Amino acid sequence: MPQRITPMFALLALTLTSAAPADDDRLGAVTDPTTRAVCGDCHLVYQPALLSARDWRQIMTPQSLAAHYGETLELDETRRLAISDYLQANATVSARLDPPPTSGLPRITETTAFRHEHAELARLQDSAGQAIPALGDCLGCHPRAESGIYEDDEVRIPGLGHWRD
Repeated sequence: MPQRITPMFALLALTLTSAAPADDDRLGAVTDPTTRAVCGDCHLVYQPALLSARDWRQIMTPQSLAAHYGETLELDETRRLAISDYLQANATVSARLDPPPTSGLPRITETTAFRHEHAELARLQDSAGQAIPALGDCLGCHPRAESGIYEDDEVRIPGLGHWRD
C-alpha cells in the first residue's frame, strides 16, 4: 500500500521548514522604527532572531529595564510594549533554545549558537594570547551587523585581519 501524505502532515512540514531561517548568517535588519530609535540610541540594534521570545520578554520587563545591563532605561508603557512585541514576534524559532540564565539578564554572547559560532576565536585567544574585540561588539568584526549580515567571509578581526574559518 503506497504511503500517503496527509494534509495535516504536509501543513506541519511546511510550517516547520518555513520557520527555519534560510541562512543563519543573514538575519536582516531591524525594521521597527521604535526599536531602531530607542535601542539604537545606546548600542547596536540587535536582531530579534539572536534571542528567544522568552529572553526578550525577560529583558523588556519594567524591572529589567530599570537595571538594563548596568543602565537605567526609562520607557513609557506604549513604547516598551511596542518594542517587546516586535522583539518577541521576530525572535528565534530555533529548536535548540538555551535555558534561562541562572542570574542576570539573558545575553546574546552566552547563547549556544553564539558560543558555537565564536568558539574558534575563544580558542585562538586562549592559545595564542591574541587580544580580540569584546564579543558583544558585533560591529568590531562584522561590518554589516547593523544590516543583520554576519557572513564568515566578511569578518575582519582588528589586529588579526580577515577571518578564515
